[in-house]
Amino acid sequence: MTAHTRPRLLSRTGAASVLTLAAFGATNLLPSGAYEAEAASASAKALRVAASKKGSPYRYGAAGPYRFDCSGLTLYSFKRVGKRLPRTAAGQYNR
Repeated sequence: MTAHTRPRLLSRTGAASVLTLAAFGATNLLPSGAYEAEAASASAKALRVAASKKGSPYRYGAAGPYRFDCSGLTLYSFKRVGKRLPRTAAGQYNR
């Protein structure tokens, strides 16, 4: 790594950290209470569940635990953290 690329890499890392804080940590700073913190916590847990399935094969209409389609992975991840979602991507988007 050269001296010129290192600062850019650090600035990208810093930007990613700020975005992560904004996405997951900022709701804990709001005075509006536990609902936002609970939603952020469930979302972060669901994200970890989904990330643990990296490399699982794609299969149309599959909702896990070994094969997934796009909405199936979302459904599976949120179900594992106790949240209910519609089955289809359109239903999830509308929710």
